Amino acid sequence: MPATHIPIEHQLNRETASDIQVLRQKWNVARAAKGAALPPYEEIMLGSVGHFAEHIILATCSESAWTIVRAGRGVPEWLGRDAMASPVAALAPDCALALSTAAESALRAQEPHLSQTHCARDGFVQKYDLFAMPLANLWGPPIIAIYVREDGPRYSLVDAIFRSTEHGVVALAAIRGQNGNPTDFQIVDLNAGAAALLQRDIHDLRWRRLNESDHAFNSPTRLRSCSKFLRPEMSKISS
Repeated sequence: MPATHIPIEHQLNRETASDIQVLRQKWNVARAAKGAALPPYEEIMLGSVGHFAEHIILATCSESAWTIVRAGRGVPEWLGRDAMASPVAALAPDCALALSTAAESALRAQEPHLSQTHCARDGFVQKYDLFAMPLANLWGPPIIAIYVREDGPRYSLVDAIFRSTEHGVVALAAIRGQNGNPTDFQIVDLNAGAAALLQRDIHDLRWRRLNESDHAFNSPTRLRSCSKFLRPEMSKISS
């Protein structure tokens, strides 16, 4: 059976879908009223956007380089910083790519462009919807208004990796003696594949020390291997 692709419009949550429908209608009505290729910036963005403004980024392009002219109050949460008058290229790579791609697509098509992106922050992944509207600008190149909104809950990148593989994955934390050398390791977490290989229940293994458990990891060879590849952060050992 061939894969079924669901249009992005059908994946949006109710609030975001409602906002985008209103913005798309405003864009279409303004273009029709002016009889131009692009509706004027003033018709869409000045005095009538209401709560949409806190989720909108305004960007322009000069010599193939995009710059953020303005960003609403809710946008820095996605960008991870205040981006007023910032080059898009100076943003985190995931944000820069999503913004530039959405803006370029809208400008090239001369009509609104809807897209989705995923961004990772501090080990968590969040999906975002982007709705880019190209607008005519009396004082220079077109302005792209990009509506950005979170879509769905955040999820842990580590948990996603654990769940997505049938191989055994175990996360270990080092237990150190007074001299700083590792004396043992504690099982912080493990996936179903690792539990099956070790023939133990996940809850029986989580937070147990390697040398106090009767499983395959409790061996001098495994302890030496873990110590050899130890890093300052938590180590992951795949089976």
